[in-house]
Amino acid sequence: EHWGKRLAAEAATSVISHAFGSLGADALFAGHRPGNESSRKAILRLGFVFDYEELYAPTGLIHPRYMLPRPLDDQKDR
Repeated sequence: EHWGKRLAAEAATSVISHAFGSLGADALFAGHRPGNESSRKAILRLGFVFDYEELYAPTGLIHPRYMLPRPLDDQKDR
């Protein structure tokens, strides 16, 4: 009943705001299981960009990695 309501995106937006705001993170990283197109789309909608692929030992699969740098307007305050 909760699938497709973008609850994960809403939660992720709050986490991103907290990470860049209160925690002062310079960048965030995300990934998903290969073939999970819904997760890929959600990550891209949040503003992450593809970084590279790497072997993720727990699954034995090549997983994509995405990066979201601190927004430029936040960097001038540091």
